[in-house]
Amino acid sequence: MSSRRTLRTAWRNALSVAMLVLLGFEGCDADPMPSPGIVNGLKLIVSTSHVSRPGGPLDLIGVIGLPMATGGSGIVVVRSPFATSEATANGSGTFAALLPGASGDVLTITYKTTETGPESAPITVTVSDPSKGMAGIRSPGAPATDPADAATSTDGAITASAPDGQGKSTITGSKLVVGQIFEIGNTRTGEVVEATTDMTGAFSVTIGAAANDSIVVIVRDPTNNLTSESATLSVPAM
Repeated sequence: MSSRRTLRTAWRNALSVAMLVLLGFEGCDADPMPSPGIVNGLKLIVSTSHVSRPGGPLDLIGVIGLPMATGGSGIVVVRSPFATSEATANGSGTFAALLPGASGDVLTITYKTTETGPESAPITVTVSDPSKGMAGIRSPGAPATDPADAATSTDGAITASAPDGQGKSTITGSKLVVGQIFEIGNTRTGEVVEATTDMTGAFSVTIGAAANDSIVVIVRDPTNNLTSESATLSVPAM
C-alpha cells in the first residue's frame, strides 16, 4: 500500500510541475511586447512647402527628427488628417518624412522598432504657419511670383547634385540669409545633416542619397524655435 501511495504522490507532483510549466508558458505568450518608447517632441522640426509641378501645385509637410528624436533604429509613422507616411529612423535617432498637408494640420507621430511591432504612445504636433516665422526658401521650380511663396521667399536657391561614386549627393545653397541653420534629411534613409550659411549666404554639405531620393530642407532658428517654409528636393540621376 505504501508503495502505491508513494507512486500516486509522485504522479501528483509530476502533474503539478507540468501544470506550472504550462501556465508559465501561457503567461509569457500573453505578456504584451515591450513598448519601444516615445518620440522626443523637442527634437522635431516641422514645416510646409509649396511645390510647383506639371500637374499643379502641391502642399507638403516636411518633418525632420534631429539626433535622439527616437530611441534608435526603427520606423516613424506620421499621420495627417489625409495621409500617412512611414519614415526610417537610423541608429542616431534621426529621420525625415514628407506627406501631403498644410499649415494648421494636426499630425500624430508614433515609433516602432520593426514593421510589425507595436507602436509607441502617440505625440501630436500642429503644423505652424511658416509665413509667421522666418524668411524662407523656395523649392526648385517654384516661381518667385507664386503667391504661396511671396510672403516668405528670398532670392536664394537650394539644389541637390546627382549621387557621386560614394553614394553622396551635394546639397548647395546660395543667396540665402547669413548665419541661418539648415536641417537636411533624406526621407528614404533617415539620415539628417546640418549646414549653416557662411558670410556670403551660401552652404554646401553632402548627404547619403540615391537617384530620385526625396530630400527635405528646413531652416530653423534654435533661439526662437521658429522654422521657415521648407524646400523639397529630388536627387537627380547621374
